[in-house]
Amino acid sequence: MQDREKIIRQIEKYRNNSWFYNRGEIEDFERRILECRNSEYCYFFAREIRDADIESHEKVVLEEKIFKYNYLFAKNIIGADVLAHGKVVIDTCNPKFNYMFARDVRGALVLDHGDVVLQSGDPKYNYLFAKNVVGADIEKHMEILKKDKNIDYVYLLDLEKSMEKAKQLVKTYQ
Repeated sequence: MQDREKIIRQIEKYRNNSWFYNRGEIEDFERRILECRNSEYCYFFAREIRDADIESHEKVVLEEKIFKYNYLFAKNIIGADVLAHGKVVIDTCNPKFNYMFARDVRGALVLDHGDVVLQSGDPKYNYLFAKNVVGADIEKHMEILKKDKNIDYVYLLDLEKSMEKAKQLVKTYQ
C-alpha cells in the first residue's frame, strides 16, 4: 500500500458504501493500514469508518508524533486521548501548534499549552493565546507583550478590555 490517493479513495469507498462490503473485507483493509504505520491514513480511517479500531489508529498517531495528525485526532475523534495528544504538541515547543491545540481541542490543558507560548516570548502567539483561548492567563501573556518594544498598544488595550469583560462575567455568575 503506497499510493496515497489510492488509499484515500479506498477509505472513501468503504465509508460511502459500507453496506455493500462485508466486515471482513473492511477489517483486512484496516489491518493493512495499521501495518503502514502512517498517521495520515490512520487518522483518516478512524474519522471516516464507523467501526474503526480507534485505539490502534490512535497508537500509530501518537507514536509518529506528527503535530497535524495529533491535533486533528484530538479535535475530531470522539474518545481520543486528548492529554496524550496534547503532550506531543507541548513537546514540540512550538507556540503556533500549542496555541491552535489549546484554542480548538476541548479538554486541552490550557495553562500547559500557554506556558509553551509564554516561554517562546513570541508576541503574536501570546496575543492570540490571550485573546482567543478560554482559560488563558491573560495577565501573564500581557507581560510578555509589554516587554516587546514593537508591540502595538492597541493590542494591549484590547486584551485589557477582554480581561475586564471576563472579570465582570465572573462577578455576575457568583
